[in-house]
Amino acid sequence: MLVDYADEKLKIKQLGSISVNPPREIVISVWDKGAVASIAKAIQESPLKVNPAVDGASVRFSMPPLTEERREELVKLVGQTAEKSRIRLRAMRDEANKRIEADFKAKAISEDQKFKTKKRVQEVIDKENKAIEELVLKKAKEIAE
Repeated sequence: MLVDYADEKLKIKQLGSISVNPPREIVISVWDKGAVASIAKAIQESPLKVNPAVDGASVRFSMPPLTEERREELVKLVGQTAEKSRIRLRAMRDEANKRIEADFKAKAISEDQKFKTKKRVQEVIDKENKAIEELVLKKAKEIAE
């Protein structure tokens, strides 16, 4: 979002720091008090449809609650991100297994070591997949609130 300040169009992050106060309040701490009114005006005229409140050298506003449709989109996005992570984990597992096989063929490790190492790799992958699934469930629950 651009703000008209000092005859220039500047991004809000160039005029102050942005922080979030859960669950939906956004606070912009402005570095130059002269920019507070310009930032508030830019936010008010934006398509966000929110009314900012000026509080000294900061601008506060609350985001409207998510619609059910948007919540579903966000849950899908979380799922897609999790699937990308799982794909990366599988690729890493395959890479590790290839290295293990190469070491076995080069007689650097025994057959027992090969199977133990592959088993350990699979245990790590399973643990990480479980952690991803827990994070997905936690995030989906958080989005639903």
